[in-house]
Amino acid sequence: MWHFSFDETVNVAKDAKRDADGKIIIAKNNSIMVEPYKIFYRALKEEVGVFDNDVAPGSGIVSVGLITSERLEIELLSYAIVDFKTYPSLPEQFRKMQYKAPDGYLEITKVEFIDISDIKRLVGRLLTPESCDLAQNLDANRHLLMPKHYDNLQLGRNVFIAPNAKIGSNCLIEDNSYICEQVEIGNSCRIHRNVFIDEGVNIGNYVKIQNNNSIYHGVTLADGVFVGTNVCFTNDKYPRSVKQDGSPITPEDWDLCKTIVEEGASIGAGAVILCGIRIGKWAMVGAGAVVTKDVPDYATVVGNPARIIISREVLK
Repeated sequence: MWHFSFDETVNVAKDAKRDADGKIIIAKNNSIMVEPYKIFYRALKEEVGVFDNDVAPGSGIVSVGLITSERLEIELLSYAIVDFKTYPSLPEQFRKMQYKAPDGYLEITKVEFIDISDIKRLVGRLLTPESCDLAQNLDANRHLLMPKHYDNLQLGRNVFIAPNAKIGSNCLIEDNSYICEQVEIGNSCRIHRNVFIDEGVNIGNYVKIQNNNSIYHGVTLADGVFVGTNVCFTNDKYPRSVKQDGSPITPEDWDLCKTIVEEGASIGAGAVILCGIRIGKWAMVGAGAVVTKDVPDYATVVGNPARIIISREVLK
């Protein structure tokens, strides 16, 4: 996400609101309404080389002002959210973008990445009033960055949520967590610090995931599942980095091995869950256990390899 205080000349022919027939709408007081988001997207394209389809949901305009001069100009205090690849670095990718934009050299060559909540890095710097106002506004109102379908979502700092991720109501996602593409999370879930949820993972309602966990592609957590701190899920029975001929392993060489954790099951801190198994309803996996095969409903397993110490029959 980055901020630009766009200073754009308004072109009535391009930016005016129009009716269904394409005619400019003139209000009763003879005023003409302009389309600020047309200006927003035009400025992104011209100044930083970002096109409409590059901009993620949640981007927006915070405030709009007019500049009085010999020509009508509009000032957009705005922010843009764009998904970039993890490699090369963001500064390197920005440098390349300057050649796509007519004004890119002026706007991009001096770009600097600053966390909007890192006020100390701003001390003593010459900043525009607009950038200070935007930083304070976004830091105090982080819900502005979230798409509308997120209902009552509590967010920590430095959280990434992919634009097409689905999150239910009344959820908590704490600091430094990362939610990938096509993830589905149910209602009233608690995802604590440093949690990575991989592409396509499905999580039910009332799930609690403690700190420092990676829920990898192929894992499903049903309603009411508890995942303790530092649990290790896997999704590949035969992991390799390279083949015997020295060539790297590609996605085509990999067979996804799925893991299902059923309703109400609990997994203790530091447990290792080998892929391709099912942990049954209301089962309990002890801390540090290495689970190598299916766990029956209501059973408690401990040890390496995990063995049943309490079964459903005992509970009866």
